[in-house]
Amino acid sequence: MVKSKKLSRHQKDVLLVKASAQFGNRALYSIEQKTQGLALYAYADSKQDAEILRKTIPLRWNGLFTVVIYIDLPDEEDED
Repeated sequence: MVKSKKLSRHQKDVLLVKASAQFGNRALYSIEQKTQGLALYAYADSKQDAEILRKTIPLRWNGLFTVVIYIDLPDEEDED
């Protein structure tokens, strides 16, 4: 469990490996300091992956807030 507000690079790397092992490769994971404190961010690869991850990842994990993000950008072909 994370007790400190600051983590070393090694501590972050260990948590990122744990997150990937526990929640799978449906997202890219990062640990970032934002307004609500230290958080695990999962950047989902697709809308379907985001839905699965939101059901799988708890709101708090190892003392970190968790956020699942997916941005649906229009295809370049659709912009014309």
